[in-house]
Amino acid sequence: MATLLTFRVFMWKALKEKQFSWKFVLIFVYLLPCLVTGLLLFSSHSERSISSHEFDALDTETLATYFPGGVHDSVCFTPDTPFFSDLIERVRFKLGILYERVHGFPTVHQMNRFVESNNQGKIYAIIFNSPGNSSMEFNYTIRNRNMGVNFDTQQFYLNDIKRINNRVTDEYIESGFLALQQSIDSIYIELITGRTNFASEIEHFPALSRTQISNIDVVVFGTFFALLLFMTSTYIILIPLVEEKECGVNALLRIVTKYFYFNDVTRFIVNFILCIVFLSIAFVMTVWCNLWETIQLQYPLFLMILFLIAIMSYSCFISLFFQTVEYAKIGGILFYLVPFCVIFFYSDNVFINKLEYIFCGSLFLNGMTIFGNYVSTGHVFDVKSLTKSAYLGAENDHFSMGSIYGLLLLNSFVYLGLYFALENFQMCEYIKCFFCGVKNCWVTTKVKNGPVQQIGLQNMQESENAVEISNLSKVFYSFRGKHKVAVNRVSLEIPKRQITALLGHNGAGKTTTMCMIIGTLSRTDGTISVEGQTEARKYQKMIGYCPQKNVFIKYFTCLEHVIFFGRLRGLDEEEARQESEKILNEVKLLPKGSCHPKKLSGGMKRRLCLAMGVIGNTKIVILDEPTSGLDPESRRELWDVLLALRKERAVLITTHYMEEADILGDKIAIMENGHIVCHGTSLELKRKYTSGYILKVMAANKEFSPNVTEDFVRKRIPNARIKSHIEPTLIISLPYKNENSYSKILSELENGKGALAIDSVSITNATLEEVFLSCADRERKDVVVNVGQNAQGCDEVDSIDGYHPV
Repeated sequence: MATLLTFRVFMWKALKEKQFSWKFVLIFVYLLPCLVTGLLLFSSHSERSISSHEFDALDTETLATYFPGGVHDSVCFTPDTPFFSDLIERVRFKLGILYERVHGFPTVHQMNRFVESNNQGKIYAIIFNSPGNSSMEFNYTIRNRNMGVNFDTQQFYLNDIKRINNRVTDEYIESGFLALQQSIDSIYIELITGRTNFASEIEHFPALSRTQISNIDVVVFGTFFALLLFMTSTYIILIPLVEEKECGVNALLRIVTKYFYFNDVTRFIVNFILCIVFLSIAFVMTVWCNLWETIQLQYPLFLMILFLIAIMSYSCFISLFFQTVEYAKIGGILFYLVPFCVIFFYSDNVFINKLEYIFCGSLFLNGMTIFGNYVSTGHVFDVKSLTKSAYLGAENDHFSMGSIYGLLLLNSFVYLGLYFALENFQMCEYIKCFFCGVKNCWVTTKVKNGPVQQIGLQNMQESENAVEISNLSKVFYSFRGKHKVAVNRVSLEIPKRQITALLGHNGAGKTTTMCMIIGTLSRTDGTISVEGQTEARKYQKMIGYCPQKNVFIKYFTCLEHVIFFGRLRGLDEEEARQESEKILNEVKLLPKGSCHPKKLSGGMKRRLCLAMGVIGNTKIVILDEPTSGLDPESRRELWDVLLALRKERAVLITTHYMEEADILGDKIAIMENGHIVCHGTSLELKRKYTSGYILKVMAANKEFSPNVTEDFVRKRIPNARIKSHIEPTLIISLPYKNENSYSKILSELENGKGALAIDSVSITNATLEEVFLSCADRERKDVVVNVGQNAQGCDEVDSIDGYHPV
């Protein structure tokens, strides 16, 4: 049931995409392709009827005019017997051949020597294989030399192979071959029968009576149809896939639902339905123009549908190679056209020829070529023709139509299978590990834990925890087998209804830790428990994640964004709408509910991301640098939202703003080199890692003496010391243990302003920045990370190029 509901949600998303871009769909999927197809088919459409008796018969006298009559042309015969000499003499007289051009020879060998030595004229050589005289069997052979004609006698000489039915004459007539043959036959009959009053006529081999399209070839239509589908697939499949990858929608959907692949499935279905409408219109046009003629219609229709599925699958696959839309627009066209052109122009190359098996465009054109051959010759294509590459006499060792159907289906399955396998993050991660070596995937890495200061941990353990992390580790492996430790035995508890701030420099392991909590990155060791669930797929719906980069779907309004993610987390349509309006009101975006994200300010976009993460009864919200890039006013507004949010949920944030962590964080954890080096409340950390309160004294004039002021303070607080002196400001550190004396020393300094030449006095607590710097300094001195002989440091572990996770 949940699967079906999720499918419906993604189908709604796919339809919203088409609704948002309906003008583009109308123009580039329907109007433009249909217009091009119509112009191609109807621009010079004409028909003519072809009859089997279209050509006039040729009589004997007309045939004789074609016989070679040059000075050097000759007729040879063998054997030179009286009967055959008489027969050839009559033939010579009938064809008007000069006497000196006729040569008789006793043997074939002597005649061949004469023929081979004569290179100047055209020669006909006749070999009589039967005795002649009164024999009823008459057998002879006609050979020719220097005729400049290829009779293709090694093939089936069907009229449709050479397309004789579309020509007025052929080489048998023009060369005089038929004139010589007809004369020999008729003279022989006269000699044997004694009759001279019979007639014969020569006609072309009969062709089917049919209607032929004179303006376009089937292959030409197939080429234009393929190019139109290439263009359409680029803009309705390839670019949207890359666009969602680039803006982070795909990654976010993987976190929200385990059925994230429905996003691609529903897009494929909706685009297929859109394209099948165009395909149907184009096919009706071809039927109207009688393009298929002798082809049963279901076969070209099935080929076009299979090609559509294959090219859509191919578009999904090549989207894996692009990370930005700009490259996809250019590279996508190249991925379509380059293989198409290479195979077309280098089809004689054996290796290039094999590419036809994996490129659907070439397979489709092969199929259209087969149909074109059948149409141009008038042969009928039926079910028996599926296993043949052509009709009888024209077969070749290339594809049959049945094999093309099968290869297109196979291409579709292979391309879609590769796409869904490689697009899946966990599958990609496993493949990387596999190519690094199987041992690397399963090795148990020993990571030595550094000193971790857990300040006030006993108070945390007494409260309920939304997330419990124990001994969490992440190790990356390079192709050379070297290690990088991104997270090293981290133990952390995130309490309910509190904000936990995770601090650390770039590469400390913050993002890696967050990715393992979310479930987008596998862990090498350790456990993560969210509301008692330890399997990522079971607790992912409980986590609302707001990445550092705003992630939006351009065709959704603000309200639709929140409704969409609410429904993915299990809310029905009405519940999702009601809760979405409530949450948008809490984040002060309800008046903008009907606006698209591009019209929002930076602060509003961050609040919308937060609303998307909160919807659906999430138990914990994780925010990666939520106020990065915002102006001070927008930051304050987002702080108010987060402080209100913690009343119902646990919140985990990462930030580089120490002030933000100090104000928002109920608990603060600082990471360094994959360790959590300290953990506690802001006050607890300051007491542990700083020297105390800061006393700021501003000098009034040049008579001010830092040493005199320091002595004055130390008489009341002996452990006080000067921290820095940059004129006109003197900073003195006051230990926490002397808190009871702070008011007294402030009062005395205020009263002694004149004597000490002091302009003003103030006191503040230590900053979180001092804690951070102090912890980082201690970590560099104390922590030792050891993962064996090939261990390395981990200066940059949030994003490690060349290293593969385990």
